[in-house]
Amino acid sequence: MAAKVLSLLPPLLLAAAGLAGLLLLCVPTRDVREPPSLKYGIVLDAGSSHTSMFIYKWPADKENDTGIVGQHSSCDVR
Repeated sequence: MAAKVLSLLPPLLLAAAGLAGLLLLCVPTRDVREPPSLKYGIVLDAGSSHTSMFIYKWPADKENDTGIVGQHSSCDVR
């Protein structure tokens, strides 16, 4: 009796997995977009002798439109 049940187990598991896969294909999905954690700003300082580019970053979820701005990187061009 136990051997008969064990022989039916693999086909039943395969059928259950196939049914679960078909059900998952029918479930509607949508993209969930997370808000960015940082915002960036670029400042170009163009002078007569050289041009500099500065990239700044700050937290995107700043309170009362205030936040700590930090310099991310800079580049000097002649």
